[in-house]
Amino acid sequence: MSSISQSYTFNLPNSRHSKIDNFIDSKPSLIMKQFKLDKNYYYNVKNYLNKVKRNGYTFNDKYSLSECGRMYGINTTIQSLSNEIRAYIFEDTVYDIDIKNASFNCVKYLINSYFPNKKDNFKVLFDYCLNRNPYFKNDFDKMKFISVLFSSNPNLINEINEFHILINDNLHFFNHINFKDTHLGSKISYIIFNIENQILQDILKEYKNITISPIFDGLLINAEYNLENSLKDINNISKKYEVQLIHKKFPIIDFEDTPPEYNNAYL
Repeated sequence: MSSISQSYTFNLPNSRHSKIDNFIDSKPSLIMKQFKLDKNYYYNVKNYLNKVKRNGYTFNDKYSLSECGRMYGINTTIQSLSNEIRAYIFEDTVYDIDIKNASFNCVKYLINSYFPNKKDNFKVLFDYCLNRNPYFKNDFDKMKFISVLFSSNPNLINEINEFHILINDNLHFFNHINFKDTHLGSKISYIIFNIENQILQDILKEYKNITISPIFDGLLINAEYNLENSLKDINNISKKYEVQLIHKKFPIIDFEDTPPEYNNAYL
């Protein structure tokens, strides 16, 4: 298990300073529209980026282990930035590395590790772990499947319901976890988040010095290092958990680098 807290520092390259400047200096309504932000979140991010700028464009973030088993940032951190804002600020300076289909691959690992004699009961669920796209129909996407997995009534999907029963009958295997909620779906989320964090901490033992930030079931690493070699090494570390980590490309953000002159906006 991870230590109680962890610190991360990243000096933003000079080529990206203008992105923070533009976010801070642009008209709030323009930023909120571009990045689909509500007012409170926008000002939290702006205050955070102002702090980064005053610190010489250096991110100094701290994270602590939460009761649910995940690492969360203390106050606003890189982790709490939306994916679009992270893409806009960092773009090609960091790599976003994530566990592929994290929640359900952790379910597969749990079944294989604790209940190997039951794995033939979960052929559809295991198939979903390998190739989930064919299952995305009738308004079910990956978030809908995760919500069912962590729900109190997963009867929509038989194998998820059977997995719930299996965990509920064997909660003694997980007495190291301090469950704060009697809701079974919540307990399952705690179990899975703890596995995700175990994977992350194993990787951080080797990659902490080039990690920019933990991101729940993944991490951002410095793009100065070779991506192919890093991924190969990271997946050698994670293979005992039967999961694969992949590079998730940032979305393309089309936004002006120089704030317009709003006094002349009518021209």
